[in-house]
Amino acid sequence: MPLQPQSLDDIDILDSLCKTLSGENFLVGDFIIAPSRPSHLFFVNCIQFTLQALFQYLIEFVEENSLSLKPTTILTEFELARKIQENKLSIQYGKDENFSIKLRSLFALAFLLSNEISAAFDALKEEMPTETKDIVQWLENNYIYGKKIRQMHNGNISSAPPLYPPQMWSVHNSMELGIPQTQNIVEA
Repeated sequence: MPLQPQSLDDIDILDSLCKTLSGENFLVGDFIIAPSRPSHLFFVNCIQFTLQALFQYLIEFVEENSLSLKPTTILTEFELARKIQENKLSIQYGKDENFSIKLRSLFALAFLLSNEISAAFDALKEEMPTETKDIVQWLENNYIYGKKIRQMHNGNISSAPPLYPPQMWSVHNSMELGIPQTQNIVEA
């Protein structure tokens, strides 16, 4: 079995795999541009990037290469599964059905209208097992409310906006339009 690559430098992609059958380039850097569907741009191997850094990289690449990209849809991966692994909860997730259902309910937030997500999150947060505290806090800080900056004397909380607000990741409207919700076709 081949070794698992530790970085992008460890991945050597044959030139022949970077071209379409007609000889057009379609694999550029760390993302794929589908020439027959210029509105589709697929990113691969972007683990080390934040979305902001990734989009900045893309903007610079487009400018440097005099390209014009106008994607109609951008799919991103919801990092919750990775957080479950990082918090060493994968075994419990796989063996404890009740625990698994509670964590999967967090994934389901993406299917709600963006303006319904925070209320649903608040309700789910109350039911989450204590071992998920770090995951729930990470989700709240990055995807729901933003990181708390300070609490006022009157009890109100001041927060920075989330890095990825619900309007960015809710797939409710995409489902209504029949747009795919996963990158599985790219990852296959």
